[in-house]
Amino acid sequence: MKVVLIQLPSPWLINDRDLPLLGILYLAAALRQERIEVQIADLIGLPEKFWFIPEGDVYGISLVTPQAQYAKRVIQYLRSRTEREVIIAVGGPHVSALPQWSLDNLGADYAFVGEADVEFPRFIDEGASSSQKIIRCKPVDVAQLALPARDLVDIRSFHGGGINKYVKDFRYEGYMSTGRGCPWNCAFCAQRCITMGKVRQTPIASVVREVLELVWRYECDLVYFEDDTFNLSKRRVLALCDEFSRIEFNWHCLCRVNLIDSDMLAAMKNAGCKNITFGFESGSNHILKLMNKYTTVEMGIRAAELVGKAGMTVRGQMIIGFPGETDETMAETETFIRNTPIAKWGLHAFVPLPGSDVWNYPEKYGWEIAKEDEDFTTGFHTIGRSGEWSRVWSPKTRDWLAHLRQVVNERIIDQ
Repeated sequence: MKVVLIQLPSPWLINDRDLPLLGILYLAAALRQERIEVQIADLIGLPEKFWFIPEGDVYGISLVTPQAQYAKRVIQYLRSRTEREVIIAVGGPHVSALPQWSLDNLGADYAFVGEADVEFPRFIDEGASSSQKIIRCKPVDVAQLALPARDLVDIRSFHGGGINKYVKDFRYEGYMSTGRGCPWNCAFCAQRCITMGKVRQTPIASVVREVLELVWRYECDLVYFEDDTFNLSKRRVLALCDEFSRIEFNWHCLCRVNLIDSDMLAAMKNAGCKNITFGFESGSNHILKLMNKYTTVEMGIRAAELVGKAGMTVRGQMIIGFPGETDETMAETETFIRNTPIAKWGLHAFVPLPGSDVWNYPEKYGWEIAKEDEDFTTGFHTIGRSGEWSRVWSPKTRDWLAHLRQVVNERIIDQ
């Protein structure tokens, strides 16, 4: 039985080949561990007229919410091109949040909820058949995972992106994670519908093995650790840095502002870290409290200053238009952006992503969501190219976002 996994395009991004979809690559590796024939159809960055999907017996599609429209079109394409019976399964964050909707609206046969690294190969071994159309998966033991099957795609085309050139002028940038899960439940985030909030950390020896693969086999001179929170444990960060310092490579990561200290930063800098991304989210303590962020503006300022003193740069991620946002809270965010020492900003409009606390309990946030009417087939994303807007952003959010983009551009010119 031949399996074809499909990577969907993300055309609202500045460049959707900047980030390889590691979930698909992990799943392909898990299938190969079970000696199941697998191919990957990489549609990322391709107009629809250039899509090519190999013939298979079972097709697997992973999607985030903005990709729902592309998943539907791919499934329609697969159904129309052959009279042969094929099985189509869907998974990923959107499906994990809305499995029944995904079956009803995308045209798939099965929906996998959660991390499918174990259950999907088992499903194939059992003949790609199940009495349950919705298959719920438990969080996996990351120590048992094979390295992502990067050789099944043109991985070099992902490693050459340019959005992180501000970190270091690199030739190839690799992407990997050192674990899964996040213990926090920020109101805007949907990660819990996949990980259930269960944190699992990859054994340090396996992390080092993957770093060496990126550096030696794929010639990456910069590595991004895309963990939800790289610095969950200071002891682990120090242990990783001790190993990284022996390899001599450059890297960056995503951290929380309330878990940073000078000793940790010194070790990271010595081990080759060039930049830390923080999810500041807002310059208003009132909004941070509404977000269940468990951080403060003052923590964010302190963290940025400590990173600068340690000799590294900072990228700041912000969310614009969260429920409760006002002109006054946006003015606080503008002040934060103008005065905090940040090398790069990422501005995101708030969207109630399925699986997030705002989506699940909108009444808690004074937000109205017509869940039963939402089809997700157009414009449901948090970022976009300059001048492009999502239909779910309010006019006020668009105005705020446009203004803050101008503020950020002024800072870049001043620097």
